[in-house]
Amino acid sequence: MTLDIARVPTPCYVLEEELLRGNLAIMERVQRESGGHIILALKGFAMWSAFPIIRETLQGCTASSLNEARLAAEEFGREVHVYAPAYSDAEFPGILQRADHVRKKKKNKKIIKR
Repeated sequence: MTLDIARVPTPCYVLEEELLRGNLAIMERVQRESGGHIILALKGFAMWSAFPIIRETLQGCTASSLNEARLAAEEFGREVHVYAPAYSDAEFPGILQRADHVRKKKKNKKIIKR
């Protein structure tokens, strides 16, 4: 499909679904052949309107804040991995409510896994 850039309202993000699906096919093959799981880093890509396509392939998301954990839990709906060097006392209950995995910076020790 050819995109007429002059017809695109600005500002906006443009996602080429065919290219996204091609990249996801590569990730699916890597997961299948390696036995590993790939998770989406929300710091690098948080276009939640694409989550229905991405969650067909990826196992979950990684978040580094309470808001990212909320986005992952509420919009992606699969595993939520959380890591940050520090959390405030006010954030931590919300983090624990949404996270499947939380890592502590010291010694990179896993402190919860559901």
